[in-house]
Amino acid sequence: MYFDKTQFIESEAEFPEKVVGKFMESFSIATEGLAELRVSAMGASDRIIHMLGPFPFQFDLSLSSPYLAGYSYEVLYFGYDLSLYPVTYIVNGDIASSVGINTNPFLSGAKLVASSEQDFTKSLEEILSCAHFRATVGGLMKIARNRS
Repeated sequence: MYFDKTQFIESEAEFPEKVVGKFMESFSIATEGLAELRVSAMGASDRIIHMLGPFPFQFDLSLSSPYLAGYSYEVLYFGYDLSLYPVTYIVNGDIASSVGINTNPFLSGAKLVASSEQDFTKSLEEILSCAHFRATVGGLMKIARNRS
């Protein structure tokens, strides 16, 4: 068999961590720098603990503050394979409950799948605008402002 460059087409979809990054751009401004969203690649031990699946690319999205050293609130974990989508993600249990998603106590959250970039974006919008997340961010801001 002979291969040529017309047989392989790069995906036009955005990397899932870049989709998350779009939300992070305005977050620090909206929280006056008191709170931050961070995406970090998960290490081997985190992959085992969080049981996301056998995905080669796995990340966590956490909420923190530069004024509260060592504090981190896990918002969700996500992973994908070479096809980029679907993305499998585990949402924090309190956030999942806030948006009406049934949680799995074994996972401390809800395991979901977004089949496309658009689905992942829509889910992130719902997660990051839910009442529980907003209240958590507001509380973190108040504590951080007191310590700044």
